[in-house]
Amino acid sequence: MAEKNANQEALCPACDRFIGPLDTCPYCDSPSPKPFSLRFLRFASLALAVIGMALLYLAARRGGVVTIGIGMVTPAMNSAYVRVTGTVAATPKTGLAESAYVSFPISDGSNRLMVVAFNACARGLIDTTNVPQRGARVDVAGTVSISRPGERRLIMDSPEQLKVK
Repeated sequence: MAEKNANQEALCPACDRFIGPLDTCPYCDSPSPKPFSLRFLRFASLALAVIGMALLYLAARRGGVVTIGIGMVTPAMNSAYVRVTGTVAATPKTGLAESAYVSFPISDGSNRLMVVAFNACARGLIDTTNVPQRGARVDVAGTVSISRPGERRLIMDSPEQLKVK
């Protein structure tokens, strides 16, 4: 009985053609009023989607970058955006050829992580002389890149991601 009633609501009352959830028949332009619950459900689902997206946006804007220890970087974190703190363990390597680069390892006492910057980010570090020296304490944010086992890198996107303490 309920199935027959649902089928009747999907048919045009004037020409008996299938019109589904439409309010006006596309064949004869006859109005086909739908129950209040169906109209309410349409608007409620749209409102809920918009509110959910707004809340998701606010949560993303409020959440800061997660600070982790270098030893916590695992292959499951590939492409994660994180912040690490450590000491520059070796003299940084720089280059200004076709593609500029800056790279230096940082250590937190137990593990090492290679920090790299390419092109515009590297040029910004070199131009502002913000390339840290060996032994400097740094706080750096970037994207984790693990290309093969044991090769862990943190790729910087902008010079502002590096803070020398």
